[in-house]
Amino acid sequence: MASLIDCQTIQKNFNRSVSAGLALPETAPEGTKVLVESGPIKIKLTVSNGEVEKIVIYSAKAQTPEFDETFEGFEGGLNISNIKLFYAYQESVKNASTTTTVSKNVKVTYVTKSADDLTATFEVK
Repeated sequence: MASLIDCQTIQKNFNRSVSAGLALPETAPEGTKVLVESGPIKIKLTVSNGEVEKIVIYSAKAQTPEFDETFEGFEGGLNISNIKLFYAYQESVKNASTTTTVSKNVKVTYVTKSADDLTATFEVK
């Protein structure tokens, strides 16, 4: 599987833009692990050989400032900012549906099952 970014870079970039409770640990274990659980947010990374292959943000609330902060931290940390990401998020939440968009070869998929169940996944297209 292709990687999004190396662990140290995303940790540094992400942690610069989020509150301490959402910060990624200094090191990430190999495999797929939940690295952060804070309020309604869980952050799960898939890591192989020090490279991040997938990022999953789960939120127990579809619309919450913590989700926005987390998503924007990864969006900026991966350098993929694009208004299409916001539009896809809005559509997913509004319609309780799955939406996908691509920015700079990163596919972002939103799955909203209800007002209390939102998942965003980042992976290489």
